[in-house]
Amino acid sequence: MNSLAIVSLLALLPVCLTTNCYVCNPGSSGCDPFSSGGAGVSTTSLYTNCYKVTTGSASGTYRGGSSACSASSGSSASLFCCSTDYCNGATGKYQPSFLLGLALAALFFEHRRL
Repeated sequence: MNSLAIVSLLALLPVCLTTNCYVCNPGSSGCDPFSSGGAGVSTTSLYTNCYKVTTGSASGTYRGGSSACSASSGSSASLFCCSTDYCNGATGKYQPSFLLGLALAALFFEHRRL
């Protein structure tokens, strides 16, 4: 491999390792219920993980990005973490890519049984 190709790949590596996330705070337009076009919703691509925090109280929902994230749930709040582009905008627990993968796996195993 020539050195130009190696330098190009190394220059693109940080871009490939970041995730596009929605960012918003409780009470801002479009944060809860979620609307990507809401005036209070912006995006960031500085992090490897996206998160959604639901407080379960009047203070509402937070969305953003983080370098590290561990999902958790308690009596008053829950933290949802994900690492695909714009995954913290979904209102459901299972993202469309996960559901598609699950459906394809089911079809694959069903086909092998035949």
